[in-house]
Amino acid sequence: MAGIFGVAVRGLGMLGKLGKKKINRGEGAIKSVKPGKQLTKKRKLQDQVVRDRDRIYKDYKISDKNKVGLRKKANQPKINKRMSDIIDR
Repeated sequence: MAGIFGVAVRGLGMLGKLGKKKINRGEGAIKSVKPGKQLTKKRKLQDQVVRDRDRIYKDYKISDKNKVGLRKKANQPKINKRMSDIIDR
């Protein structure tokens, strides 16, 4: 009797077949990516944000060491993504 349960736990019986993972067969895979829209406009706005930020640093005479710390906290990629989403509306 003990041998039967041992076989099922190891995956050779019915319990083993029910517990196996199912492999992704490609139904949910990404087939293509849509091309970007208004890329030049988005790029100009991103550059303008960086220039404005540098101008503010210069106006307030922020040191180079503090500039690096502020840039790390700003999360520029997230800001760029939000601006892109606004433009795409």
